[in-house]
Amino acid sequence: MLPKVDNILSKSRWLKRSTIKNWLIIPVFVSISATLFTLPIIVYYFNVFSTVVIFSNLVLVPLTSLTVIIGCLSAIFGMVSSSLAQIASAGNWLVLNLILETVKFFSAFSWSQIEHSSPAIFSILIFYFL
Repeated sequence: MLPKVDNILSKSRWLKRSTIKNWLIIPVFVSISATLFTLPIIVYYFNVFSTVVIFSNLVLVPLTSLTVIIGCLSAIFGMVSSSLAQIASAGNWLVLNLILETVKFFSAFSWSQIEHSSPAIFSILIFYFL
């Protein structure tokens, strides 16, 4: 889905090299694509669909990437000095707490999820083959 959207957006003069395209439009479509691809499986196993997933992912995915980077730095610093590793780990703890608070914020809305019965496996197969 994303290559097709990127191809369409690249035809526009003002979006060809736009930071709006790179920092907002493409991440939104990546989130939509991932959500659409996993939707039948999530509904099948958990009987619930999140309505705020697109917006929450715009915040949570960069924060999660930051925790991975800080975690790797912490491991590297740990080979040199445990004090440096502790400082990096404390920073990672702060980012992880921010992630938890963000999840709590988005899940607090009464309309943040829709309960649904499990779809038939045949329906899921049809969804993926279409």
